[in-house]
Amino acid sequence: LNDSLAFEAAIVGIQNQYALWHTIGNDNVNSQGWLCTWQMGTDVAYNKAPADLDPFAVPYTNYENLTSTDPVALFAWKWAYNLINNCNTVIAKADGAPMGQANKNSVKAEASYFRAVAYNTLATLFGKVPIITAPLTVPKTDFVRASLADVNNLIVADLTFAKTNSSR
Repeated sequence: LNDSLAFEAAIVGIQNQYALWHTIGNDNVNSQGWLCTWQMGTDVAYNKAPADLDPFAVPYTNYENLTSTDPVALFAWKWAYNLINNCNTVIAKADGAPMGQANKNSVKAEASYFRAVAYNTLATLFGKVPIITAPLTVPKTDFVRASLADVNNLIVADLTFAKTNSSR
């Protein structure tokens, strides 16, 4: 990332990565998509077929059976943290880029917005989650879940920065 065109391409990449969220479950192998995964068994949607007749709805009609190895829960976690890491890269590199401050702030604003969206999704689905605000370039295994208040504070800070500095 060394000029405004590279940052524009990075932002388009972030937008494309965000759009992957809406493809969740469209592989017809591991899940039944957004509706079945995050709404089945709630007051929004319910599968009236018994679990033994509709194996694709399990564990989504019984959240006690939902584990971190579930392909859709794993997809959501990986999707969010990949998006966050790409946003962190753009935010970190923008200040050193050879472009005007308004353009730098605009690029950082868009990346901050998408980082906030990813953290909001994580907090909604999983509660307390690790906060990462710098790009990860090497493996890390000692993550600690932050308090929900800290996650929400980051979301508010990112959205405030995005609102104040966006040029779109």
